[in-house]
Amino acid sequence: MVCGEKTVFGDEDSGQLLVTTLSSFALELYKEQAKGRSSGNAFMSPLSISAVLNMALLGARGKTLAEMKTTLFLDPLKEDSKLHQAFSDLISHLKRCSTEVLMYQKEPILTAHGESHL
Repeated sequence: MVCGEKTVFGDEDSGQLLVTTLSSFALELYKEQAKGRSSGNAFMSPLSISAVLNMALLGARGKTLAEMKTTLFLDPLKEDSKLHQAFSDLISHLKRCSTEVLMYQKEPILTAHGESHL
């Protein structure tokens, strides 16, 4: 993927793996949401959901980290630093190349007391 002269990912191999894993996660998410629904529309953003879960992944360790990576189809991306850099590269690319659509990404962080922090 290219926007003008700039490539998307600093490390193309990690970037391509990320795109594959995001697609797999999105398809599974849509399949799960469709279960039990005979009709009607569903609207969600797998990219936003992935972004939030990848932020949570930054703090995960041990078994939780392994389970989250499996759920998000991220097992092929062995190095966490490359994963997070590829995700950052993708978000930066979407913001840079979006000339007709405004993209805002704000995910509030909630404390144990329910306070929202941006």
